[in-house]
Amino acid sequence: MLFITGTDTGVGKTYVSSILGNILNNQTKQIIRPTYPVKPFSGNKQTVKNGVVFTIGHGNKDLYVVTDPQCPFCQRFEKLAEKAHLADKYTIHIIFMPLSFHKHSEAMIYYILSANTNQEKAKRFKEILDGGDAWSKFTPTAKEKENIDKMISKSEKAATELGARGTP
Repeated sequence: MLFITGTDTGVGKTYVSSILGNILNNQTKQIIRPTYPVKPFSGNKQTVKNGVVFTIGHGNKDLYVVTDPQCPFCQRFEKLAEKAHLADKYTIHIIFMPLSFHKHSEAMIYYILSANTNQEKAKRFKEILDGGDAWSKFTPTAKEKENIDKMISKSEKAATELGARGTP
């Protein structure tokens, strides 16, 4: 996936676009490969760690994923990550960033984060990604909602610290 940034001069808004597939150089007919920053993360690592809501996998390297359980692109990424066995290669730290235009995202997150263990949270997350609707029948208690709202707030701060402007 290649992310392109630019400015829409018609209304002056900055946007980010995703292009799935390959982009070819018209002259050489070679695939243009995106380059990524090679400098290490210089932000507040503790803020990012505090925003992790659960972890999947047991690999030697860490991967922080900013996601929204209702986001179709996030769902596609999670399925590709599962197929590629990323959890065998990485310890995947999930950071939730509920997008305002996903009207069920918050309810899904309450359902996921009300689980008591890391494994149960991962199981509920996968269940939702696979199309399950148990989340729609769940209502958190006032205390659960208060605790989860604090977790979501920390997660959103982590996403901001990482420079995420959207998901995945």
